[in-house]
Amino acid sequence: MSDDQVYDLFCHVCHACGGRAIGTLESPALPADAEYLSIQLGDFDSLAVWLVDGWPVAASDEAVWIDWCIAEWLP
Repeated sequence: MSDDQVYDLFCHVCHACGGRAIGTLESPALPADAEYLSIQLGDFDSLAVWLVDGWPVAASDEAVWIDWCIAEWLP
């Protein structure tokens, strides 16, 4: 998957969450088989997206530890 595609998935998750982060420094609670995708945005920043069954369900701005998770996957 290209960086642009991962970025689009990241934006999709953020938009689906209404822009509201999960409000914790812990990573989103996801199934063990969630697929992790990441893109580098410079020396110290990266964006991540997790897929479950091919669907984007969570995202993270890893440099500032802000995570978004589509509601159905929250504990």
